[in-house]
Amino acid sequence: IDILVDRFRETKDGLHCELSISTSRAPLAGLLREGNFNLSAPKTRSEWVNALDLRFPDFDWYGGFEQLCTLSRKRWRDGEPVIDLAQVQLSAELPYLVHPFVVDGGATVMFADGGTGKSLFALALATSVATGAEIIPGVVPSRLGPVLYLDWEWDEESHAERLSAICAGAGIEVPAGLIFYRRELASVIEGAATIRRRIGELGIIYAVVDSLGMARGGDPESADVTIRTFAAMRSFGVPVTAIDHVAKHATDKTQSFGSVYTKNASRMMWRMDAVKEEGDGRITVGLVDTKANRKTQHGRGYQIDMQIDPDERLTSVTFAAVDLRDIPGLSKNLPLHKQIADVLRQNGALDVKDILNTLEADGFKGTDASVRV
Repeated sequence: IDILVDRFRETKDGLHCELSISTSRAPLAGLLREGNFNLSAPKTRSEWVNALDLRFPDFDWYGGFEQLCTLSRKRWRDGEPVIDLAQVQLSAELPYLVHPFVVDGGATVMFADGGTGKSLFALALATSVATGAEIIPGVVPSRLGPVLYLDWEWDEESHAERLSAICAGAGIEVPAGLIFYRRELASVIEGAATIRRRIGELGIIYAVVDSLGMARGGDPESADVTIRTFAAMRSFGVPVTAIDHVAKHATDKTQSFGSVYTKNASRMMWRMDAVKEEGDGRITVGLVDTKANRKTQHGRGYQIDMQIDPDERLTSVTFAAVDLRDIPGLSKNLPLHKQIADVLRQNGALDVKDILNTLEADGFKGTDASVRV
């Protein structure tokens, strides 16, 4: 007998929840009863005991509900335990699910302008977690398991097409029962309880939120909405990659669009920039680490080749590593000290003025003082 207790809420007349009771025992296999339940009300308990005794008489429902109500109330009111940090055993493993792009135990934000391939990149990461395949060169998950793609923008057929193309490019079969998709309408705050249930039922170890702007369900500039959104994602209990955008006409493209709490609440942020030719099936992307709670990672560059059939269906996607310093339009997104190092690598010794002139020719907007520092 499985009893699922969910959606807790405390009111003046007690602690309420949604209760779902099912069994695997024939001939009643399946749902026995579900509905709203007051964990503090003996009358509610008696009604459920009487109803279930009629359907499933050979079980001690009174004893079962006594345990259920006592344990649930205690767990809800006690909350998370207080832990002595001196007793915590440190893990020998790196704190990443997928090094360096997905931090373990928190939310990673990947942001970019539209059409840069960030959703495709996130799906490739999810496919690696599900299969163990090294789809993006040098990027291998630390553990494997089912993944969940939560989508506020597109539909299941589009993502299924992308998944099939990613697997074709990697030379692997599309895995069954490992990569799950859910089309979302409500905000992540409103849907968190249902999402947590699905994560538990499916054994999910990694989730993608696409995209953060729509998942908020409110003003992206609102600190309150953003904080509650990240709290909802944290409640999933698994690492999350949240895809975000930059404002279309923003002068500062180094941060995602919306409240500063997006950066404050995330454990890591990657900005993605892209260079592509119109009508060409190739995108070159650069990823720069703009926020990290641990070591700041160096920038990464990848060439994404996409094969499209005459019906405009995506049939294959492959990833190849490239050096950002060799990509016009992307090298300027590297940290300034790395841009300067690259200028010196190519030109030999230069004074500050010549370094600044060379950087400005590549689109750098800065000062003599910043280069001198």
